[in-house]
Amino acid sequence: MTIWQRRLYPWFGLVLLAGLLLGRSGAVQAEEGVKSRAISIVPSIQELALQPGDVWQGEVKIAVDTPETVQAYLEIVDFRSKGDEGGIPDFYTAQPTEYTGVLSRWMELDQDVVELEANAYHTASVTIRIPENAEPGGHYGAVLFHTLPQLEEAEGGAASSTGTSIASLFLVTVGGEITKSAEIVEFYADKYFYETLPADFTLRIRNSGSVHVRPQGQVVITDWFNREVGRFDVNVSGGNVLPNDIRKFAENFGQKYVLAGDDWYELAVSSPFVFGMYTARLEVTLEEDGAVYTASDRFLVIPWRVVIALLLILIVLFFTLKWLNRRYIRHVIESLKNRKLFWQ
Repeated sequence: MTIWQRRLYPWFGLVLLAGLLLGRSGAVQAEEGVKSRAISIVPSIQELALQPGDVWQGEVKIAVDTPETVQAYLEIVDFRSKGDEGGIPDFYTAQPTEYTGVLSRWMELDQDVVELEANAYHTASVTIRIPENAEPGGHYGAVLFHTLPQLEEAEGGAASSTGTSIASLFLVTVGGEITKSAEIVEFYADKYFYETLPADFTLRIRNSGSVHVRPQGQVVITDWFNREVGRFDVNVSGGNVLPNDIRKFAENFGQKYVLAGDDWYELAVSSPFVFGMYTARLEVTLEEDGAVYTASDRFLVIPWRVVIALLLILIVLFFTLKWLNRRYIRHVIESLKNRKLFWQ
């Protein structure tokens, strides 16, 4: 290394360190310049049973967690299932020729723009007027709240906050000749073989009726001898299946308890402890008449790592005892050879 290299290398290191610090500082300033807004709404969902000619009045409350006053825009829309079996609503504006399942044209708001003050709920009144000739069955609408993105100049560069939307859903059942028809499409364990719990289950329900249904029930787990080892509730969150839709519900049973191990190898058992073949029996009600629908599936649980570990321990113990036994016998024989026998 020359004398010039010895002199330049320290300065080069200082310049590199300064560049890294300045780059990190700019990134932090940019991150701090982005303001996120979280909106809360109460209630998030309302289920109503109304008759033709009824008028319902209620309210929704909305708040935002930013310290400054925010302007929000209210909008009435319809919603349906997104079609992915996940129960996610798809918001849309109904066409004039659409009637089935439409609710927005019967809904009214007392305001469409609100000023949201910091740390305070703002109330908006909602009115639903059911026409005399309303189609019986389920009608689904929502009140959407929007906050627009706001550009702000941040130190070190420009940053922008993101706009936020949130909805209050209305599920209205209009009385009359309502068709109720729901069925279990599938119920199965996601895998046949499990090393340990939890065991994951999938339930798919089709609603062919004209009003939404909420599945309720339990899954009972039994062993080889039909003895119950546990049970769990289905659809704890209270999700609905909209008309002419299929919805998937994901459930699970049990949990894993790690005995020992690391990233390379892990010894674990199930809680509750299970070993062998098990049957999951589903009993669920899909309609208000109380009819019970059933389905079942089987799955196998074998903690093979624990089994291998126990077998290795037994093998080592067996050969250790065998070796000790041989050594003891050899010791007894040697002692007998060295003993003098005296006959009287």
